[in-house]
Amino acid sequence: MKKQILFAAVTVVLFLAEPPLFSWGTHDEAASANSVSDATTDNAPNAAADAAQVAKGNTAPAAAPEKTQSTASTTEHARSALSERWEQFKNDAGTAAQSFGSALSETGRELSNQVNDALDTQFYGTWTHTSGTTTTTITCNRDGTMEISQTSGMITQYWRGTGSGAIALITFKISESGRSSPLRKTAVKDNKTWRLTYSISDDGATMTVRCTAIPTTDDGHNFSNATAFTKH
Repeated sequence: MKKQILFAAVTVVLFLAEPPLFSWGTHDEAASANSVSDATTDNAPNAAADAAQVAKGNTAPAAAPEKTQSTASTTEHARSALSERWEQFKNDAGTAAQSFGSALSETGRELSNQVNDALDTQFYGTWTHTSGTTTTTITCNRDGTMEISQTSGMITQYWRGTGSGAIALITFKISESGRSSPLRKTAVKDNKTWRLTYSISDDGATMTVRCTAIPTTDDGHNFSNATAFTKH
């Protein structure tokens, strides 16, 4: 009987010393749980914003827009600098082309004046050649008119038109031809082109001419051969 009573007493003591099988949490644990819950609630809007960004495919952190703006600014600056350089290049190229064109035009005018001056002192004037009884006369006027005539005795045959000269070549465009004698004069419209090659002597007194179109003289002189004309 005493043993039973002792066993019962020990059992009661052990029961009181053992912690409960189920713990509902202490006060501190409850406070901690409430703190976690509050933090979760406060962070909910941020989490929602991040989720929205991920859904749109924007996985970069919040600093990404600032980096994008910086990159765009750098690109815009580069484009502006390139545009300025291109405009400067066009201006420089235009100025150079204008200067070159002016110089070329001036050179062309000088050459043209020199050629005209040379031609003015070359074939303008009246030149004659006498072979037998026939005198052939070439007249080149400064106003561009030109005439070639052949006189044998009292009969004169002529060709009139305009003449243009280049170095060593005269182009004679005939618009009228005729024949005159003491008894009769005739004139007709004409449309022929004669070409005369020429050279001038150093003293300017003689012009040597070749022309297959000028008629052969009565004594048989052919102007396709070099023929010396004297200036008057």
